Amino acid sequence: MQFQPKNVAMPDGTVCRLRSPDPADAQAMLDYLRLTSGETPYMIRFPDEVDLTAEQERAVLEDRLTAPRAGMIGAFIGGVLTANCGVDPVAERRKQRHRCEFGIAVKQAFWGRGIGGLLLDEALRWAGETGYEQMELSVFGENVRAQRLYRSRGFSEVGRVPRAFRLGEGVYDDEIIMIRDL
Repeated sequence: MQFQPKNVAMPDGTVCRLRSPDPADAQAMLDYLRLTSGETPYMIRFPDEVDLTAEQERAVLEDRLTAPRAGMIGAFIGGVLTANCGVDPVAERRKQRHRCEFGIAVKQAFWGRGIGGLLLDEALRWAGETGYEQMELSVFGENVRAQRLYRSRGFSEVGRVPRAFRLGEGVYDDEIIMIRDL
């Protein structure tokens, strides 16, 4: 689903353009995914696991624009992709259609500027308008900063998977499952 583009003034006065990434953003998206995956251990993948070609990424972005119940919102500052989030159905079966999943990443150079909260607020609004009743996410146990953001927007911890993420030889982190009613 395509997000209706809009400009938002950040607290520091910077204008942030929110819009769905489109196929023309394929290479920028791949570069962004590799960068954010290497800037923090709290991403679901390592940088070398971003292995799609630009053509494959173009197809992914095209599919996201036409998906009826899934979407992405990119945050662009000065035309540069600085952050991105996605909302996806947990499943399309009637018993689970009311649930969606949320994921987000912000380039480290833009941390602490409110972009994560801005994207989360837009995703929550969009998910509710799309008919979802519950948003779910998972977060690394050590990622206290993200957990604080999610709690500030009404998410609650409902479970924990010990040692869910293997960060290196003998280094693990828990996965915390959080939900919020919409």
